[in-house]
Amino acid sequence: MVTPKSAAAGSALSLPVIQTRELNEKPCVDNILLIVPQNGYYTGFQGLVQTEPLGIEYVAGAVSHLAKNVQIHDDRVRPGGWRDKAAKHPPDIVGIGCQYTADVPVVKRLVREVRELVGPDVPIIIGGHHIGLRPSDVYAPEVTAIVRGPGEIPFQNIVRAWGTKRSLAGVRDIWYRDADGGYVANVDPIKISPHFQYKSARMDERPAPRRDLVEEFRDDYFFLFYPKVYSIETARGCRFRCSFCSVWNHHQGEYLVESPNRTVAEVASLPSGYVNFVDDLAFSDIEGADELASELLRLGVKKRYWAQIRADNVWPKSAEKRKRHQAVFEKLAEAGLDMVLMGLESFDPAELKRVNKGSTVEQNVRAIEFLRSIGVKIWGAQIVFPEWDVADFDKTIEVNRRLGIEVPQFTILTPLPGTPDYERALEQGTLLTLEPGMYDFFHSVFKTKLPLPRFYTEISRLYKETGTWAVNADGSVAHEELATRAARSIFRDIKEGRTVPAAVRAFKDRFEVLRNEQVHLARLAQTALNQVGAQALDQLNELGAVKELAALKEQVGGKVAEIAALKEQVGGRVAEKVDELTSRARRAGKALQPDKRPIPG
Repeated sequence: MVTPKSAAAGSALSLPVIQTRELNEKPCVDNILLIVPQNGYYTGFQGLVQTEPLGIEYVAGAVSHLAKNVQIHDDRVRPGGWRDKAAKHPPDIVGIGCQYTADVPVVKRLVREVRELVGPDVPIIIGGHHIGLRPSDVYAPEVTAIVRGPGEIPFQNIVRAWGTKRSLAGVRDIWYRDADGGYVANVDPIKISPHFQYKSARMDERPAPRRDLVEEFRDDYFFLFYPKVYSIETARGCRFRCSFCSVWNHHQGEYLVESPNRTVAEVASLPSGYVNFVDDLAFSDIEGADELASELLRLGVKKRYWAQIRADNVWPKSAEKRKRHQAVFEKLAEAGLDMVLMGLESFDPAELKRVNKGSTVEQNVRAIEFLRSIGVKIWGAQIVFPEWDVADFDKTIEVNRRLGIEVPQFTILTPLPGTPDYERALEQGTLLTLEPGMYDFFHSVFKTKLPLPRFYTEISRLYKETGTWAVNADGSVAHEELATRAARSIFRDIKEGRTVPAAVRAFKDRFEVLRNEQVHLARLAQTALNQVGAQALDQLNELGAVKELAALKEQVGGKVAEIAALKEQVGGRVAEKVDELTSRARRAGKALQPDKRPIPG
């Protein structure tokens, strides 16, 4: 039984736990080390948000009864600190997450370093959203196995198999290296199944996430200007089929939601005043959302929440459904819903159709207007299309200002592996690169209509001229009402203990970097330099594979060495420039303060 701290006596709620029979198992290994890699993204979402690694916490919870000791190291916070953990408790198994396409280069380097430390006999297992859809990205001698899909059950089976027979043969939903060094696929072909289930027993029976294993990093987790935030997952998968998104493919078309009873118990048990619902599709179960809000209100749970939702869940086309849904969102707002991330994607009907969004421009607009009327702030996620010219950027700025979107997010259209957009782009030959590290929503992998420097300058302008802290060309506040409302909200949150002035200042520094085009252009120059160097060396290796061209390889080898030396010299200067511009941007944080209404601190 779990009794919420804020609940009255006698109002305890039961929290479902993982199957009892597994809790009776004896440990079959001594130590498991799970590592969250450094982030492969350059800028954007992760510059404003760094939350606890909930996925790995669930995996840790799933195998805690199978090991005497389980550790999580967050390399985003303390790079290289996993070495100390491995020295103190030599791991029998190491697990590493690879959630995003852009993380692949980082993970590959990390795997090599881990293998060098732990030796040849310790299994290194890779799992996560991206790598389960494209395991070949980490096919390497250092990697023992790769997990597909949600990792709790496959990783349990890996630990059991390795702990009892030192073999992964027969473990389902993994690719593993055999004795000959090749990879054996023990996975079924992906089959998309429109299986939607609310109050799912499978979701309720998940283990409790091991949040205790990351408490040492809690001070470094943040969401915008909220420090030490906690996250909660109530649903997995998605009912929709957006062409740019790989979530529904990762979950093979399923959408499962846990019972409100479990959600309330877990939320009430969290100590933080700000909680993130990480579901890709929150509150889609409108009756369950009603139960959730009602119970939070009944128990007097005093927290504020952020969640990801769809506009058409707030503003359904049916007037009857709309009335019901909006009544529930009003109750959610009363229970503490503070901000929602809505995948608006675009305010152009043709662009919404292009990405198979399934909602309309009118629904985007009406949902924003309604949510604002009940006091819920908008994080508006929008796509920047490579075909845009200056007029398209102007229109986007105008509509964001008109609608008063508090936190606009702009990401370049990026066809991630595992999406229809990616397969279509491969067939059409329109991708400029297949290098995973370039799929970070910052580097355009398509040819842009505007010259690249102008394209990125326009993206920076989007962040400068929209949102709560939008400024005009002369540096004055562009949206007085938004700035005033934000200042009042921040004062309230400081007063009620959800944030502190230092966290607000840190957010301002990160945000100023996001909208400084000089930082972005310097980074692009650095990337281009690295790409040219890598391509030159790859071409040289290809030439060397042809015996008849061996002499040519020898002749040009000296020239490539000169290029590499020049690259190192120039690259150092570019890196220095990036650091200089970043520091300058941080010092310019005062531009974010509303006129006459400075943000605290």
